[in-house]
Amino acid sequence: MTATPTAEQIEQTRLVETDLLELIGRLQAEGIDLRVVMAGVATATATIMLNAWGAEAVPVWFARQSAMTMHLARPNA
Repeated sequence: MTATPTAEQIEQTRLVETDLLELIGRLQAEGIDLRVVMAGVATATATIMLNAWGAEAVPVWFARQSAMTMHLARPNA
């Protein structure tokens, strides 16, 4: 994805988000602890990054995600 996503990429992102949230909800409904689900999501994400772009891309990707969401941890964000 580029720095400025296309309308198609935005729609595809929404589709992926919807499907993942549905899957996570289903796993929780089956009794799997959310912490376990999130650990699986993180591990799968790291594996995808590793296979697509190599080991050096993994920490960079997670650091960028952290930086983009850091404001959520601030009160009254």
